[in-house]
Amino acid sequence: MAQRLRSETQLASGLRRVPNHSVRSEYRALAADQAAAKSTDDFRARAARLSGIQSEMRDALRRLGLPEEGPAIEQLTLLAIAPWCQVLVENSRLTRLTIEEAEEIGRAVTASLLTVARKRSRR
Repeated sequence: MAQRLRSETQLASGLRRVPNHSVRSEYRALAADQAAAKSTDDFRARAARLSGIQSEMRDALRRLGLPEEGPAIEQLTLLAIAPWCQVLVENSRLTRLTIEEAEEIGRAVTASLLTVARKRSRR
């Protein structure tokens, strides 16, 4: 029994001699390696997902007859003519709009609305 206690004591004292910082540094290195592997896996998964989404978007745009780089993006101004009637005008064109063009657009909108109203009244 005394010999068993002595051997356990020697074993315990041997464990105490292992520097704590070396165990910690090995643990940190292992944790860093695992984090890097997880980060790489996360990056690959995100890249694959984004690649799939981009491929789907290009296919959808092609089916709609739009360029693969995406739909055209324009800067527009919304003119609220009435609560139920809004007109969108390209900003670049709005800055060059003449009085004559504005009057012509007004007549075209009036004619279009009258045509729709007449078709509905015939029903």
